[in-house]
Amino acid sequence: MKKTIALTFAASILFLAGGCTTPAKIKPPADARQFSGNWYRVYPGHCSWKEAQEKCVLAGGQLAVIPDEPTQAFIRHLANGTSAWLGASDGKITGLWQWVDGTPMKYKAWGSKQPDNWGGHENYMQLTRSGVWDDVTEDEKGVASYICEWKK
Repeated sequence: MKKTIALTFAASILFLAGGCTTPAKIKPPADARQFSGNWYRVYPGHCSWKEAQEKCVLAGGQLAVIPDEPTQAFIRHLANGTSAWLGASDGKITGLWQWVDGTPMKYKAWGSKQPDNWGGHENYMQLTRSGVWDDVTEDEKGVASYICEWKK
């Protein structure tokens, strides 16, 4: 029993020691911003796309989904010129981008000539510092934050 507790504690410390901030386990956190019935918060720190998604889920949310232009404008303003992970990937089928919650990707805000799957391994979406989408690798070091969303 003590060994199991110690291993669980050690695994928790390793998970939390990652480069990105772990959100509080509140739905939604008090400092989240509301838009169109949902809540959003930017968390600073470098981490992989999968780590960011896990941390959002642990906090009761998910990486942000952008279904339309007004949400894109809000998220762009919220990110305030920082790059951030968003909740989309084409990891299952290359070229078929899907939001983490299954929302159809009808609206798109890709940057010029994106997504390009450069090198054949760019399967995760980031919001660039200029506010457009780009496909990057899962552990892209240039992504400085992630945006969690809590549904209404």
